[in-house]
Amino acid sequence: MPEIIAITPNYAVAGSLNERDFAEVAQRGFASVINNRPDGEQWLQLSSADAAQAADAAGLTYAFAPATGASLFTPAVVRAHAEALDAAKGPVLAFCKSGTRSFLLWAAVEVTRGTTVDKVLATLADAGLNGEMARDSLEEMARTRV
Repeated sequence: MPEIIAITPNYAVAGSLNERDFAEVAQRGFASVINNRPDGEQWLQLSSADAAQAADAAGLTYAFAPATGASLFTPAVVRAHAEALDAAKGPVLAFCKSGTRSFLLWAAVEVTRGTTVDKVLATLADAGLNGEMARDSLEEMARTRV
């Protein structure tokens, strides 16, 4: 099981999950998972279809909102993550290869909903995450509403 990093009481991120991890995710109190990893990104990675089955078997709500580094701050990708968050039931664990895209997507959604970039970056820092490398992109996203 990869390390889980809580950003808020209801949103956390992790690196890639395997089929066995979903039961532990549910045991840790999460109700929903969001998969930000595109299918086929890496050899032997869990497919979205298999992740959905594993989530269902563990009693978790599942959403697939893939993002690549190049598409991360596009309105369509941020909107997809926002919609997955809105549809989620209970605490959410979002995952990608390392957790970075998932925490940056959370940040992008937050700034498009009116939270200041400084407050979002401070929240990430409180969780031990550094989002400063995305400040310019987040500032631009703050002018967008999803």
